[in-house]
Amino acid sequence: MSLSLICESGVGSVTGANFRFVRKEKGIEQNILIDCGLIQGSDQIELENRKPFAFDISTIDVLIITHAHLDHVGRIPKLINEGFWGPIYFTSEIRDLARLIFDDAVSLL
Repeated sequence: MSLSLICESGVGSVTGANFRFVRKEKGIEQNILIDCGLIQGSDQIELENRKPFAFDISTIDVLIITHAHLDHVGRIPKLINEGFWGPIYFTSEIRDLARLIFDDAVSLL
């Protein structure tokens, strides 16, 4: 069995958490996405949010959300719009707060 953690974004900053945990065993690969956050900062940095994800969305088996901050949940709508259909695991408290965050973010557009 092999395990790897790939930092897709959120590296070298405090925003845009997006990590992929890959487990391979007996020829089977499982991809777990941990958080799917919005990258925040300058206008130039925030353009990164519009770029395609650095990984093939169809390979993601599950999304786990650690907590409800915009930099951990902000790109979930983008992930779903681009084809993610797997389960998303989070607590009911995270769900409730994320709803408020999404509503607030939409009102800012």
